[in-house]
Amino acid sequence: MKTTIRSGYLNSFDRDLKTLQSKKGTFKVISSGLTRKIIFPKYKEETLKRLYYGNSSKDKLPGVHMVNAVRRNIDAFLKKGGKVPKTKYNPKLVLYNYKQIKKVINAKNPQLIYAIDINACFFRTAYNLKFINKSLFDKAWIKRKEWKFGLLASIGSLNKQEMIEEYKNGVLTKTNMNEEYRDKYSPFYWAVINEVAKVMMEIANTLNDKFYMWLTDCVYIDREHANIVEGILNKHNYQYKSFYIEFESINERIIKWHDYKEAAPKYINYNMFLNYTKDYTPFIKTY
Repeated sequence: MKTTIRSGYLNSFDRDLKTLQSKKGTFKVISSGLTRKIIFPKYKEETLKRLYYGNSSKDKLPGVHMVNAVRRNIDAFLKKGGKVPKTKYNPKLVLYNYKQIKKVINAKNPQLIYAIDINACFFRTAYNLKFINKSLFDKAWIKRKEWKFGLLASIGSLNKQEMIEEYKNGVLTKTNMNEEYRDKYSPFYWAVINEVAKVMMEIANTLNDKFYMWLTDCVYIDREHANIVEGILNKHNYQYKSFYIEFESINERIIKWHDYKEAAPKYINYNMFLNYTKDYTPFIKTY
């Protein structure tokens, strides 16, 4: 039996850690991002955990409970005979078409660019790959706008790096990475990323250079090509929304544009190595 006690923010963790060390306690600390867990030795079949998260209530993401829900779904997937995915690549979900962006910026007349943004892209992809069940997906889908960052975290956390520190009689005796967690869950994260990268390249190659860029889960095109992109996204069981932007400037470092949906200027640091060519591929072995 496991009992988890929510014990406050990271300042409380720092205080409690010092107290446990001064009292010569024996315990483990698991650290990842803004999360800390203190785990005490099992006593009478019960494991006690203290959980600490963030620096204030502002750090709590709406829908963050989906992190554990997705992990439980993957546990169930494996228990039912599902296999840990095998992935060879760690692709980047960013792709630019420098020539096309520069061309539209240098045109005499301003031109609006059509953006198609996939709704809850990574979460939907995990569902499409059957890593999460319909019940969990339907529950989250209704709240996808409210839980936007929680749904992102639920997939991103599969690739988190956990550090384990072991204390004996108040003294740190061992530090190592949680390889068991990484080996179990990280392949599911990369399977999702690889699937989205395939869709990214299918759209880029189908449009045959007639697109501007892909940023994470959003493709930027001329309005006349919307039916082609929507057909590909429909085939892959995605839903999406659209809006307009207007490119303002580009150099070898930065692309700037105006986002009409958010009525705000945007920019991104441009990487020339992610420039689209007909033989470009994001699927390059990284290990």
